[in-house]
Amino acid sequence: QDDDALLSFLFARLNRPRAIDALSGNVFIRLQHRHTRIEPSLCFIWKMACSAFNDCFQAPPPRCALNGELRLLVESAVAQLPNVHACALIAHKREGLSYDALSEKLRLSASTIEKYVSQARALIRTFAVAPSEQHEGPIIIVSRDEILASEGAAGWFHQLSTAHAYAPSDFSRWLRQRALHVRELLLIIAWDRLFEHVYAARTLERQE
Repeated sequence: QDDDALLSFLFARLNRPRAIDALSGNVFIRLQHRHTRIEPSLCFIWKMACSAFNDCFQAPPPRCALNGELRLLVESAVAQLPNVHACALIAHKREGLSYDALSEKLRLSASTIEKYVSQARALIRTFAVAPSEQHEGPIIIVSRDEILASEGAAGWFHQLSTAHAYAPSDFSRWLRQRALHVRELLLIIAWDRLFEHVYAARTLERQE
């Protein structure tokens, strides 16, 4: 329930990322506490955001229509991606193909596929999505600073969700540098969860 409430909150503000600054700022402050040990995992960050969300807001917002509504949202975002980025991301998320399998399918190196998927995550974060009942129309304005933070968040998302070697201390240092880093990582995670929900729903439809 906490997970759904946070996702609904972020979903409704995808075109207004600065509207979640209070939430990401709260998480950022918690990360600064000397007793807080940052675990190098996406689950840890998401759980901390859920806790901050419960503390910041009296009542959770209504859940969004998590099927048709999200499908339109994802299709609107994917349509704005360069073709090769869209193909790599969709095949990875919808078909569940590994980077090695995608490498054979698209006839590109695995490292190139990884780069395209990571870039796609960062690009989608900067797109204005179609208007809906849950969020207003495209008015998103992204600064160069936000783009760089989004690219950094996409890079960390990739490292944390794969077996790539990295230094946990580097991740902790990056996350504690700015509240903007926290915000962009939360948005990257939210987008990934939206993709998983939509493509899981499509898989169930095909099975029926």
